[in-house]
Amino acid sequence: MPRERLSPTHVGTTSITLDSAIFDALTNAEHDNVVYPEPTLSVLENYGVTPDDLRKQPGSDVPEDEDDALEYAIDLFKEDDAYYEWKDTNHPMMMFIWPVDHVSNPQRLANLLEEEGLAVVYVDGTAKLELADGGAAEIEHQGFMLTGGGMNLSDHLAMAYILAEYIPPDAILEDAFRNTHRDEWKERFAKAMEQMAEHYAGQSDRLLERVARFKEPAAPSF
Repeated sequence: MPRERLSPTHVGTTSITLDSAIFDALTNAEHDNVVYPEPTLSVLENYGVTPDDLRKQPGSDVPEDEDDALEYAIDLFKEDDAYYEWKDTNHPMMMFIWPVDHVSNPQRLANLLEEEGLAVVYVDGTAKLELADGGAAEIEHQGFMLTGGGMNLSDHLAMAYILAEYIPPDAILEDAFRNTHRDEWKERFAKAMEQMAEHYAGQSDRLLERVARFKEPAAPSF
């Protein structure tokens, strides 16, 4: 569970639109920039390859221990074409990225995004480009990208920031609160708004103090 106190680092963050060359280079499967979630039991159920499903097959060698059995089933799933079909559902589709400053455990975050059912994936890596003059360029990006489109997914993006322990950006938080149909998300968005308001109030107080100091008459010089 993410901590209750969220970082205000990204309250002013906005999305970055990627051109097609950067998008393709950043999301190319060969570069391992997209942090895919680990398959879960529910994923295996969707593809009919749970430990129980495998035990029904002739000559199966599924371990008795449930944790070992799940690990065994996941390893077999990763060797099947169905695994890559499933990975495609977690591949970025929209050509923009919402920056994230720092994630301590990218794999854990990717798993949380999957568990929450978000149409969002975390990307952390470098887009390697070949330039027209024969040179090369590398552009680093870390952030969230949508795996779906055609609808308002501001609530999915806002939840992604909360799972990463950041207050969602001001640019999407209010829209996310209005857009979501999930009461649990709405409650967490409301708490994030309160923390954003406290952050802005603190900034305002510090700015007013600074202005007051500037207005103080200068001490006479002798």
